[in-house]
Amino acid sequence: QKDVKVSVLAPGSVNTTFGDRAASPRDDTAWMLEPQDLASAVLYLLRARDGAHLSRVELRPARPPKRG
Repeated sequence: QKDVKVSVLAPGSVNTTFGDRAASPRDDTAWMLEPQDLASAVLYLLRARDGAHLSRVELRPARPPKRG
């Protein structure tokens, strides 16, 4: 079918309770992406002009904590 585009949005760590992850008051989640960040990316994909096809978008937190 013509005019069908498929895009993949691959987010990193997002501050949600998905998967029954209940954050404790001591958890620092400020470094995580917010759901609004993903919503903005989806809108960007949907608003792309017809001649542009964004096939894969990876969205990662800018400053994740260091492991170790």
